[in-house]
Amino acid sequence: MSLMIKVTEESSGALVKVDGWLEAAGVDELESVLRSTPKPVRLMLHDLRGADSRGLSLLRELETGDTPLEGLSAYLKLVLAGRHDAVPRHTARIVGSDTPVRREDT
Repeated sequence: MSLMIKVTEESSGALVKVDGWLEAAGVDELESVLRSTPKPVRLMLHDLRGADSRGLSLLRELETGDTPLEGLSAYLKLVLAGRHDAVPRHTARIVGSDTPVRREDT
């Protein structure tokens, strides 16, 4: 998947918008952008779809630093907090039946 990073300079610093999947090469690119962007930086993550382990590591580092993570999805917030068990299980219905089916992840 791809990653798009857009920087908008504001009077109070910069807005960095991240769209797509934060994976290996994208992590390096985002780190480079954040180093070269005027401070303070606001990191807008409304359109961040997911991240691999390197991406999650960077987000954790930024979260504990001075870069606010704005618009992070509820799922990614849970993952960053280490709350994998808090993600609701998927419930679906079989077409043509009134009996609910629960998919158990193994």
